[in-house]
Amino acid sequence: MSSSAKSKPTPKYLITGASGKLGTVIIDTLLQVLNPENIVAGIHNSKNASKFKSKKIETRQLDYSNKDSCRKAFEGIEKLFFISSLPGQSVSRQDQHKNVIEAAIDAKVKHLYYTSLINCQLNESQIAEDHKYTEDLLRDLTSEQPKKERMKYTIIRNNWYLENEKELLKTFQKKKCIYIPAGKSKVGWALERDYGEAAAHVLLDDNAKMIYEFTGKPRTYKELAETLNEVMGTTYEIKEMEKDEYLDNLKKLGLKGDAISSIEFMYDDIDKGCLDYPYYDMKTALDHEITPFDDSVKEVLNSK
Repeated sequence: MSSSAKSKPTPKYLITGASGKLGTVIIDTLLQVLNPENIVAGIHNSKNASKFKSKKIETRQLDYSNKDSCRKAFEGIEKLFFISSLPGQSVSRQDQHKNVIEAAIDAKVKHLYYTSLINCQLNESQIAEDHKYTEDLLRDLTSEQPKKERMKYTIIRNNWYLENEKELLKTFQKKKCIYIPAGKSKVGWALERDYGEAAAHVLLDDNAKMIYEFTGKPRTYKELAETLNEVMGTTYEIKEMEKDEYLDNLKKLGLKGDAISSIEFMYDDIDKGCLDYPYYDMKTALDHEITPFDDSVKEVLNSK
């Protein structure tokens, strides 16, 4: 990267949820083409500020539940990457998202980028409701602004991170068996770092579209299981099971807590095909294919 490219005048970017894996990947990708002073890491906990000190990146503390903290953090920011909050908190996800969008408008942010769910407006998943609300709110609140002051927005709809299956894959590796849900429903798995890199490229594109659908190539759980056997060099029997038997056997293998709750929570959505969507936008944004699936599975198995 030439020094002239780095010295080119650029907008000020803020990434919320910067200390998480997605936010970290986005910032590291931006750093390949931007100077650190053009990037701000939005963090919830001040203890996370230390990880950005060595990168010479400014940190600003913000709380989605507190609109004033968001407004203050967004001052002077031109491009805001808004990573959606987690559900199930004391302040609802919808209220938190409303705070962020209103604060961005008040702070005169020029362009907001929001992480939504794949095929959001038509998706029947139980987790789609909050994202539909946020997408609609972006449209409605920006349409109320004077045209010359209107905040632009881009919606990046993400499919499922392969890392969401980490505990499942590691358990199969340890217990030397593989159980999968019956049926041929598909999921567009991809590594979180592929999603993050693609998102960063969209952030850097001054001609970004309004909506992107990010997903890996849709695959069945049987294809995932076969790839698992391949990367482990094993030939474990792949047992297909209906929902109750599947969940019961996963519990017997020792899965519990968040891992089993997540699998049970998403079972019906996956069975209905809610995470099956054509693979196109992500490889276009990346300008190359995403990480090969066998390498992706291997990376998840080897992760801590």
